[in-house]
Amino acid sequence: MIINFLRRLGLGRSFWRQASFGEVGILYISRFLRLLAMNLSSIFILIFLYELGYSFGFLAIYLAGFYFFKVIGAILGGFYIARFGPKHGALLSNLLYIPTLIIISHTAELGLGAVVIGMILQALSVAIYNLSYDINFSKIKSLKRAGRQLGVANMMEKIIGGLAPMVGGFLAIWLGPQTVMIISAGIFALAAIPLLATEEPIRTNQKISIIGFPWHNFWHNLVGQIGFGFDAVSSQIWSILVPIFIFVGQNSYGVIGVLSSVAAVVGALAALIYGRFVDRGQGLKLLQIPVALKSITLAIRGAFINTPITSVASNLVSEATTTGYHMAYYKGAFDAADRSGSRIVYMMALAVCGNLAATLASGLLFGLLQVFHSEEIGLRFFLVISAIGLMALSLADFPLYREKSRQYRED
Repeated sequence: MIINFLRRLGLGRSFWRQASFGEVGILYISRFLRLLAMNLSSIFILIFLYELGYSFGFLAIYLAGFYFFKVIGAILGGFYIARFGPKHGALLSNLLYIPTLIIISHTAELGLGAVVIGMILQALSVAIYNLSYDINFSKIKSLKRAGRQLGVANMMEKIIGGLAPMVGGFLAIWLGPQTVMIISAGIFALAAIPLLATEEPIRTNQKISIIGFPWHNFWHNLVGQIGFGFDAVSSQIWSILVPIFIFVGQNSYGVIGVLSSVAAVVGALAALIYGRFVDRGQGLKLLQIPVALKSITLAIRGAFINTPITSVASNLVSEATTTGYHMAYYKGAFDAADRSGSRIVYMMALAVCGNLAATLASGLLFGLLQVFHSEEIGLRFFLVISAIGLMALSLADFPLYREKSRQYRED
């Protein structure tokens, strides 16, 4: 069914340059099962901890630790992928996430130790998987049609990943969040199976050379990751601010699930539309304009939005703009990875910088929560600051989007 859907969208073999349709289907089945598993339960972890009695200050420390261990996971993952390949990295990631959900689901009985162990395993799993996927896609994408390919991939991911939060939210209401986490762990196990049937798309047993990498050519790209750090943390904060302070008296799991699923529909449509603009030479505008709009949305969220209707509207705008700059950013990043001479080092450096920025942003959040007596004011003030931090994405200056007179100056 997946393969027929790809054919109807006009995706020939250039979509995955060296992969047969059977290999593509296996890879997508694994990814979609993972998205289903993650969106069923992972989106509720912060709310789950809050309802167990952990404060917002603790959640800020939790996020700082989570992103710090993602930095470590990106480094370890880079060396692991160089040795065994990105598909083995994705397989390892899926296997790590299974005990993560099982441990966190028993937090009420096991206490703080379960929270810490679960956080570390989750961070390592997510970091290794994201790096594996980015390296894999950057290798097998078609440069001329990368925007459309990213659009189709994002659209399918939004549809599948978007339905899961709503389903997971209602399951959490009826069965409890612990049960949903156990179900997700089982789906993660299923997602690991298809990866055993395919070969690696890159050469394995590679040696990583950090010293020999041309860092001076790509430092602008690394600075842009500051924006992703603030984007990641502000998204986490908004997901707990809305059900606790705006949808007061409503079931938190149901609120998050429905809002995430509705926004995902908008993201799916935006992904399909944006992909064509990226391939028509509009990638730079698609990076800069949505970043500016998302920054304004963040500032408005922090300062003014306090009703259910306005929060839903901001979610729709946020999803549409986020989809736009993500696609433009990653097309530029994948092109830069091709030029860098070391795909793994480049993608690993992006991941390290983005997660390091998120770690510092989480520390800033903790500081604001200590300064303001009202937790809600502290959270909202952080969203306003994040609106400024997000603008760093516009500084990436990818070679693909430079004017012809300077496009290859640093190559």
